[in-house]
Amino acid sequence: MPIYQSKNDIVLVTIGDPSGIGPEIVVKSLLSHQIKPYTGRILVIGDAFILNQYFKKNKACFCLHHESLRPSTLHSDKINVLAINALSDKDFSAGLCHGKYGAASLKYIDAAVRLLKNGYSKKIVTAPVSKEAINMAGIPFSGHTEYFAKNFKVINFGMMFYGEKLKTALVTRHIPIRHIARQLHKDKIYNTIKLFFNTLQFMGIKKPKIAVCGLNPHCRELKGFGKEERFEIIPAIKQARRQFKSIYGPISADSAFFDALHGSYDGIVCMYHDQGLPAVKMLERDSTVNITMGLPIFRASVSHGTAFDIAGKNIASINPFVYALKTTLSLRLNETK
Repeated sequence: MPIYQSKNDIVLVTIGDPSGIGPEIVVKSLLSHQIKPYTGRILVIGDAFILNQYFKKNKACFCLHHESLRPSTLHSDKINVLAINALSDKDFSAGLCHGKYGAASLKYIDAAVRLLKNGYSKKIVTAPVSKEAINMAGIPFSGHTEYFAKNFKVINFGMMFYGEKLKTALVTRHIPIRHIARQLHKDKIYNTIKLFFNTLQFMGIKKPKIAVCGLNPHCRELKGFGKEERFEIIPAIKQARRQFKSIYGPISADSAFFDALHGSYDGIVCMYHDQGLPAVKMLERDSTVNITMGLPIFRASVSHGTAFDIAGKNIASINPFVYALKTTLSLRLNETK
C-alpha cells in the first residue's frame, strides 16, 4: 500500500508490557525492510535499557529524545526513542506478569497521550499490554480501547478488527458472557454500526455493505430463543438503514462470515468478543489490525497478547505488528477526523 510522506505525519509506538514480547516486535519491525525506510516518521516510547537489549542483538543504532522534542528532530537513519524511566535495569526480567511492569506499560501510554493531545502526532500503534499486570498494580484497567476513550473524553467509541479478508466491529468487548444480553441496547448497537460505517469509509471503502449479527442461534426465527433481536437489534438496524442504506440483518454469525468472505459484505458487526474474533484470528491472525473507532486520533494495535511464555527469547513473529504499522503509515488523516 502507498505510504503518505509528510514531516508532520509522525506515528507514535508504545512498547506495551516491557516484560512481554512488545519491545522485541517493535525493534525488529522497525528494522524490517517494509518499515525501515520510514524510520524518521516513527517515535518509540518506552524504557531505553529494555529496547537497547534488542538493538544490540540486531546491531542497530537509536537516538534518545525527551518530551520537548519536535518532529524535525527525528533522525531518518536511526530508530527514535522517547525514553521513559519507569523501571530499573537491575532487577528486570522478561516473561513475568507483574504489577511493576503493568504500571510501566501505562506510563508509556500516558506519555503518548500527552503528545497526542499536544498535537505532536495524530497516529499511534500500541504493542500489547497485560490487563492483569496493570490491575496487579492497583490500577483499574479494562483495555487500551477504554483507556484512550477516557483520556480523550469520547463517549461513543468501539473496537474493530481490520484485515484484508474480514473486517469486524464489536458491540460489547471484554465482559463475561453472562452480562452480554443485558448490555445490548439498541442505541449502543446503532452507535457501533455508525462508527463502523464511518471508519470503513475513512479507510477507503466508499459505500460499505455491513452485516449485523444476531445474538441467538437462528436469530431470524424471532419466536425462538430470545427477545434481543426483536427489541434491540432489529430497531438498531432499521435506524441505521435509514441513514446508511446498506445495512443487513440480523444474520446468524455462521452465515455472516461465510458471506462476507465471499464478497457479500464489507464488514460484520458482532454482538460480543468471541462471536467475531475466532473467524478473524483463524483466517488472518498475522494481518489483522485492532482499531479504536471514534477517537479524534488514529489508534491501531495487533490482535494478539503479550505472550509472556516466549518473551525475551527473540522468536516472536513480527508480521502482525508490521502490518499494523504499514496500515497506520498508509493513512492520510483529514483534519476532521
